[in-house]
Amino acid sequence: MEATRWRAEEGEQVLWSRWSEEWVVLYDDSTMAWFTEPGRSSPAGKILVKEAPEMLAIAHWTGQIPRRPPLPDGVSVSQLIALGSRRKRSKVYWMIAKSEEEVSKMFRLLGVLLVNAFHWFCSHEHCFVVVLNFNRVIGFTGYTWDQPIPVVKAGLLIYAVLYEIIAIVAIAFFEPGPVSIDQRFGMIFVMNTGLMCVIIWVLLAMQRRELDLVLNRLMELQRQAVDDRRRQYIWRINCFSLCILVQNLVQIIIWNNAVDYSCPLQVFESELVDQLNVVCYPLAMTLLSLMFVYTIILISAILPALSVEFILLGEDFQRIFDNVGPLFETARNANSNWTKLENNMKSCIRRHQELLTLAELFQRRLKLFFLFNLTVDFFLITFSCFQFGINRRSDSLRYMYSAFAAITATINLLMFGKMCDQLETYVSSIKLHLYSSNWVDRLVYSRTFAHRYKNFRKLMLIVMERTERKVGFTCGNFYAMSLTTCCSVLQFCYSVFTLLLSVFE
Repeated sequence: MEATRWRAEEGEQVLWSRWSEEWVVLYDDSTMAWFTEPGRSSPAGKILVKEAPEMLAIAHWTGQIPRRPPLPDGVSVSQLIALGSRRKRSKVYWMIAKSEEEVSKMFRLLGVLLVNAFHWFCSHEHCFVVVLNFNRVIGFTGYTWDQPIPVVKAGLLIYAVLYEIIAIVAIAFFEPGPVSIDQRFGMIFVMNTGLMCVIIWVLLAMQRRELDLVLNRLMELQRQAVDDRRRQYIWRINCFSLCILVQNLVQIIIWNNAVDYSCPLQVFESELVDQLNVVCYPLAMTLLSLMFVYTIILISAILPALSVEFILLGEDFQRIFDNVGPLFETARNANSNWTKLENNMKSCIRRHQELLTLAELFQRRLKLFFLFNLTVDFFLITFSCFQFGINRRSDSLRYMYSAFAAITATINLLMFGKMCDQLETYVSSIKLHLYSSNWVDRLVYSRTFAHRYKNFRKLMLIVMERTERKVGFTCGNFYAMSLTTCCSVLQFCYSVFTLLLSVFE
């Protein structure tokens, strides 16, 4: 029976229009009876609910009725409703009628949603929660010829790129007319930063296979060996990614509310274009900014994830002699102890080789990204500071956005430099952890195990020698990507900023 026919005959309100794919189970604890066939956990959608109830608690459907939480004051009846589909796991919700205490139930629903969202955020086994969810909006990872980008996402991306092309044509071939220096620089600023956002997104999209390889392998490592050590780092990285996302989203919101005067399409001086820009300009600027923000979130999640793996590997190298018995020839089970030690060493070396391979692959694919990211941050910081100076002199409130944009770009610039330095430090610290593994006292030479002793010493020397070579993050093979380079860029931004102020005074 179709939903429309059911509505016409029964006068019920359908909870979900496509109920042929969705199913709903209603359990009324006042009558203690199922409204569907007893014993079935997925009745394929025969029960419709008159009023949309309010959520009281949530749990995964296991075939058992979960315990009902305490009811609020003035409420005597609650309902158990399971919502889901045949292709997904359903969830069980305790709910109360919407007509009882509307305000309190609204806040209760919001609280339950926030608590469950927080629990879902904290319970993940990898540090790419923000990246994977943001990827659904504007990302490029995980898509192949067999699994193409959704039509809506592709349409939005094409729209953003076309708008940027039109903006470039407008600035290059049309005279803006009598406008202020502030507005002129604003148009150039919008055009250049939008172009850089597209270029950076495309550069990483071209490397999506390698990035997918690194991303998926790191997620697999984190899921296979989830322990307390990893969990604390995963939580920190997810929170850090969320903070970076919120910081950049706030900048986008301020942009759309304070900098509408700098639209490059204003040079056409057309009423129709101006009317369309009321919607088109904020949408295009939001999409272009999200493209840039996605690249920042992606790289700022992978770099710490690699650092965490090297940190844990260093700790494992340092504890390589733990839980290993005596190794001298007269010791009991000396042969099995040597075998256990060699297996521990081989396991750590394999992980070390794999992580170095991932880090070097990641480094090769980020050369152009870091170069263009430095360029974008340079333009953002310099022109934002310049606009801040001009707008403040003209007593305009738009200088608030300029200050916030400069601060955000500075944080992003220094963040990548610090992350690259940290990763290099953790890669190099492997030899220090291995040297601190108490090998002087535990690794005892004996004639019986002389061959094993020499081989183990060789493996230690090989690992220590390999860690002397840096991963070598660079900006297009021109500059080393480090905190020192980023500070030099900031100094250059200040020099250009002061020069612009002196010229346009």
